[in-house]
Amino acid sequence: MSMLLAAALMIVQPAPDAGEPPSLLETVTALDADVFEAFNSCDGEGFGAFIAEEIEFYHDVDGLILDRAALIEAVNSSICGNFQRQLTPGSIEVWPVPGYGAIQTGWHAFINYGADAPHGQGQFLHVWRQDADGWKLTRIVSYDHGAFDGAGRVRD
Repeated sequence: MSMLLAAALMIVQPAPDAGEPPSLLETVTALDADVFEAFNSCDGEGFGAFIAEEIEFYHDVDGLILDRAALIEAVNSSICGNFQRQLTPGSIEVWPVPGYGAIQTGWHAFINYGADAPHGQGQFLHVWRQDADGWKLTRIVSYDHGAFDGAGRVRD
């Protein structure tokens, strides 16, 4: 019963006051927008500003990258001018990691330059660390890649 009451109270909470700090979801959604603005605009330095030195990037097609400089170079050389990332609207979910930062999941699609529609999509999991230097991505897991079906889900 108390869980139902708590759930009902969460639904009827008023919108945050303009003077309140942003929620964790708002913060991570803004970080996602910033990191991928740099990614999509071929700004390797701007993209790198969000990447921790000890990055672990797991990709179900391309493998594992454990080198920050190599990841930034991959963005500059392989992605830049070829395609852009589009977040699937409403797909981001965020969970706090007390004393560390946050876990973010979602769906994204990829569109080739000059194309009218995305060519592929996949899921992602990001682990964000917050410290005195701000927010940094420490783990990126990009998986379940497949053809774009328009619904934010990959079909066989």
